Amino acid sequence: MYRIRWILGAAILLGWIVCPAEGLVVSTFDAGPAGWLVVGFPGGYGLPVTGGVAPDWAGTAGNPGGAIRCGDWYAETFFSAPAAYLGDQSAAFDTALSFDIHITYTDGAAYPAVILVGASKALYYTVMSTPVGVWTTRNIPLRQGWKRNSWLGTDATDADMLEVLSDLRGLYINAEWKTGSDLTTLDNVVFQGSAGVCGDGNHPYPPGDLNRDCWVRLDDYALFAGQWALGPCGPANQHCQGADLDGDGELGLPDLAILVGAWLTCTHPDPPCSYY
Repeated sequence: MYRIRWILGAAILLGWIVCPAEGLVVSTFDAGPAGWLVVGFPGGYGLPVTGGVAPDWAGTAGNPGGAIRCGDWYAETFFSAPAAYLGDQSAAFDTALSFDIHITYTDGAAYPAVILVGASKALYYTVMSTPVGVWTTRNIPLRQGWKRNSWLGTDATDADMLEVLSDLRGLYINAEWKTGSDLTTLDNVVFQGSAGVCGDGNHPYPPGDLNRDCWVRLDDYALFAGQWALGPCGPANQHCQGADLDGDGELGLPDLAILVGAWLTCTHPDPPCSYY
């Protein structure tokens, strides 16, 4: 028992803790395209979206580090976000989508910078192109300034934005800013999305998670040690406060084995900390 305690304690002391901001979905492209694709909209930016091929990736072309880029590959060429940006993203309402963009050619005109596609409607956010040859950060508000079902459509309401974000089927960033040749580079996409809730159907409590934070770590071990050798375990004492992991009514080595086997398992939708 003392040896196991020493091993678990050493694992804690040797770990560095990093706490990311809750709910953020980020693509820096430092290790590759990160699931992003290049797709095409027809002229006029209507639906359906077609294509879907991997963008070019350059490990030193970003702002800084890696980035993705493409040329004039479709009628209207867009970068398409991966699944982490989609689904129920209603928590992103009234926040912003930000990204760094570098364009090589421009018409000097206003086009849809971002298109959001939901289950039954699409929303369009139109801006002037950025200057050529320099990195520019775009901050796209996820509330006001959008058009409904066409880039020239009627103003979208808060209800429209919430409807689309609650079942987001597509998030697209424009890569085509000139009639003719294009070369557009994208980096540092940051989206304040919704990652779900600890304990929901997609993020169940792992075995040994005694304090129900979706992460098996020292807190859980301390709770387990506090119940060690107590018994019998049953409904009257919440099965030894949840420490009877095999459900046999007693605490012993089989329960400890379950805890150790799940050590550092994290099912949290947005882990508060990670060990490296």
